[in-house]
Amino acid sequence: MSLRSVGWVTLVTGSFAVVVGCSKQSGSPGSCYRERDSTCTEYSAAESVAAQRMCQGFRWTSGTNTCPKENRIGACVRENGHVTEMMYSGPPNQFTPDIARSTCERAGGTFNAL
Repeated sequence: MSLRSVGWVTLVTGSFAVVVGCSKQSGSPGSCYRERDSTCTEYSAAESVAAQRMCQGFRWTSGTNTCPKENRIGACVRENGHVTEMMYSGPPNQFTPDIARSTCERAGGTFNAL
């Protein structure tokens, strides 16, 4: 993942935290799969309304544990455990466990390999 992508992910995460903090609505849990970033984030019911807005242009799937399991190589945990982003091998970023760990740590997270 390029530094530009890391910056984008950090910006989205920060923006999401602001939106969630200001939102009183809740919906059903789900996930946002961002194929171009090789990542997917799971959201709780309390976060889902804001998350669906942030996921426009990507693939939202309702339900719990809905991030794809195929090609998953690990999870990046950030925001004191409040954000868990699944990371995937394969195109477009061709993540390996080492590259995923490095990318996660540059974004301020802790990488948990699967």
